[in-house]
Amino acid sequence: MAVLALAPTWAMPAAAQAAKLCHVNAHVAGQSHDGATWASAYADLQEALTNPECSTIWVAQGTYKPTHDNDRFASFNIKEGMKVYGGFAGHETELDQRDFTTYPTILSGDIGAADHDADNSNHVVFMDGRKGANITSDTILDGFLITKGHASSWGFFNYEDSYGGGLYCDGSGSGNECSPTLSNITFSDNHAGYYGGALYNNGGNGGASSPSLIHVTFSGNSANSNGGAIYTYSTGGTSSPSLAHVVFTDNRAHLGGAMYIGSFSGATTSPRMTDVTFNDNRAHLGGAVYSTSAMFSVNTPILKNVTFSHNDASGFGGAMFNSASDTASFTIPDDSRSNPVLSHVTFVGNTAEVSGGALFYEGGHAAAPTLIDAHFSGNKAGADDDIGF
Repeated sequence: MAVLALAPTWAMPAAAQAAKLCHVNAHVAGQSHDGATWASAYADLQEALTNPECSTIWVAQGTYKPTHDNDRFASFNIKEGMKVYGGFAGHETELDQRDFTTYPTILSGDIGAADHDADNSNHVVFMDGRKGANITSDTILDGFLITKGHASSWGFFNYEDSYGGGLYCDGSGSGNECSPTLSNITFSDNHAGYYGGALYNNGGNGGASSPSLIHVTFSGNSANSNGGAIYTYSTGGTSSPSLAHVVFTDNRAHLGGAMYIGSFSGATTSPRMTDVTFNDNRAHLGGAVYSTSAMFSVNTPILKNVTFSHNDASGFGGAMFNSASDTASFTIPDDSRSNPVLSHVTFVGNTAEVSGGALFYEGGHAAAPTLIDAHFSGNKAGADDDIGF
């Protein structure tokens, strides 16, 4: 008689024992819930996020806040490998049954006095690839409205708390990474005292921060300094996010009303944007996008099927400002390059008060863009209507 040998439970890999689906519903009353079903759902998203067994989390419609007190440093911490989905009514049995338009799931940083932004959460969501395990593309956040983050707690030891009001994605440090998949997300009305009103991608100190954004909207976000919606940068590493079917509208900053892209200290970056719209964003330089490279770095943004419409700069580059440090006049090679490639791109109705109603670049051939099937219409500037340099 054949004997079937079964591995004891204690011999199974920890991941196999831990992985399970957890449910969250803000409208479920009671305390003794385990999240295993909608009927026994957690009422608080933080309960699911802090349970190591919850590898996949379904969140029903409603508003969820990172804390029930006034702790501005509390965030929804999404760990490596987690798959967190919003947009459920609270009865579904399959993922494709949800409807995040009809059943909005809101992650809100409005933890203090209602509609008083200064006491809101510094970051509504935090993804930590620096102190925790690397955040890779199998980490998913999908189907949420992220709003009312207000990153303004700056100081010598906590400067990062003035970056990324909606989501801080930390991949800084050699060998570290924060490159999640963000889908069906709206970032609205988030603010940063310095960088990245909605999203801060930190690829500093040799790290990597290259998230994938699919069907994402950035609306009404702002930063006092750079990157009204997104600030993405690297020093000595890479920050090359990919954006597909993304809309930026009514975002504000000093540099890069919608998006700031920076490559420094030997970094190599190549952000990719496909089917992206920038509409009605504002800045001093780069009404929609500010892209730059310095200190022996290479920055090559790739834009395809992108529309820049009615963006405005109070200085240069109504739609896009591109710069690079160029040492062509010396005997050494150019120390850095920022040469975006724009194909099937439309610039319509953008304005700059000084120069480059649509596009401005500085740094000579080290900053010159490649334009393939680019269309310009109705752009205005003080010195030149379409392209300035």
